[in-house]
Amino acid sequence: MRVKSNIFISMTDEADYDLAVIGINTYAKEHCLAWYINKDIYINLSKSPDLKIKFGADAFLLISNYIFEEDYYIARLIKNRAVEIINHKKPYLLPEFMQYDFLLTLAGHYTPILDVFLQKLSVMSVVQHAQHLPTHNIKNIEYLILT
Repeated sequence: MRVKSNIFISMTDEADYDLAVIGINTYAKEHCLAWYINKDIYINLSKSPDLKIKFGADAFLLISNYIFEEDYYIARLIKNRAVEIINHKKPYLLPEFMQYDFLLTLAGHYTPILDVFLQKLSVMSVVQHAQHLPTHNIKNIEYLILT
């Protein structure tokens, strides 16, 4: 079930880029992938309102996402391909990484858990590939700063 309200993100806001990004290839639907991550990594990703990423007055992408907030870090599972596109040429949040179906971001004090997340994702039956993406290779990293 799609959450109907949207969160609007302005691309002019200043952002803190201290986060880790994991690209995930999977054949699973988003709710199924979130369930496996919750089960195998022992977190509780829950469906959040879709994110509306605006590109000017009348162009936007609607992006599905799940979030888990802990005292020391925040994990967010983001679908890379938009669920809705209005007046925008590319259907991906990060077109330079369109080979990844989902992006898992970790913000806050994530260093101790990054390797654990990568290891557990790599052995999940529904995940074909999971890779840490260096943030300096992400052209529009501000799209991932959604907190």
